[in-house]
Amino acid sequence: MGDPNSRKKQALNRLRAQLRKKKESLADQFDFKMYIAFVFKEKKIVCLLFSRWKESDEPFRPVQAKFEFHHSDYEKQFLHVLSRKDKTGIVVNNPTQSVFLFIDRQHLQTPKNKATIFKLCSICLYLPQEQLTHWAVGTIEDHLHPYLPE
Repeated sequence: MGDPNSRKKQALNRLRAQLRKKKESLADQFDFKMYIAFVFKEKKIVCLLFSRWKESDEPFRPVQAKFEFHHSDYEKQFLHVLSRKDKTGIVVNNPTQSVFLFIDRQHLQTPKNKATIFKLCSICLYLPQEQLTHWAVGTIEDHLHPYLPE
């Protein structure tokens, strides 16, 4: 019948062929969990993505992809946004275009000055379809541990 790797590849190829016929995405076959870490010491945002096959009782596994957004990248874009009049529908992204932040701008008036506040509305992660089945080793807890307080 063949080795387990070739059976797995055949099953994935069959699934991809079915999806092409149905015009569905391979991502529709998965459940996802996303954790967002705002790392203040290193001034970055890290998103950790975990997935498993839909209707599976297996634990969520870490997706082998890097979703990071460093402060220098989003600060430049925020400074550019300050000069525009948009209040809603503002999108900023990291250089690899794997993390998209959807933000709204609000103004806070105090007796002495006026402050601009950016409110995070939602986050979108981009992952190419062929990477959906590239899982790393470890559990959710293993991957979250470096970001949790001691």
